[in-house]
Amino acid sequence: MNKTLLVCLSLVSTFSLNAGKHLLNTSFEDMDIVSEKAEHWGVWGPALVRVVDWEPTADGMAMIGYKHWEIPFGTSETSGIFQDTQGIETGETYEFSVYVNADNPDWGMHPEKIELRLETTLDSKQVHLATREFEVRDLIGDGWTRLSIESMASNEKLRALIIFHPSIDDNKGGALKIDKAQISKK
Repeated sequence: MNKTLLVCLSLVSTFSLNAGKHLLNTSFEDMDIVSEKAEHWGVWGPALVRVVDWEPTADGMAMIGYKHWEIPFGTSETSGIFQDTQGIETGETYEFSVYVNADNPDWGMHPEKIELRLETTLDSKQVHLATREFEVRDLIGDGWTRLSIESMASNEKLRALIIFHPSIDDNKGGALKIDKAQISKK
């Protein structure tokens, strides 16, 4: 085979493997070497880390850990992760889902809630398309729970967000584990 044909076949196979994959690093396996955070995911707020030593995972060997006990006393600041998607078709409905595992803290109050959100960019501004909040107390003790929301794409840009709301109690405890994020066309 000639080199041009090999390059074309390589590009076609790479495109085929990525076709339909709207999020990258969905199980948080890949780490950004500089920040040590999950590659392709933006992060804000305290107590969020990529962990490889917590078990069990929903998929692979890594996950996102929300260390609620590390939230400073007297703060209600949210933390979160997000990723801008790729390959979105305008006018189609998409589902954003993630698996969550909430532990029952030995001491302190568990986080208040976890929020899934889909946004888009219009005129250089983020616009909410869908938001759904889940009470953490309803997730404790059941192993991994799949959470999801849906929205129609108003353009080719979707941003998927997972937002963590701490307890308002200063005696914070427990953790949330996040794994296996996905966006799929309905």
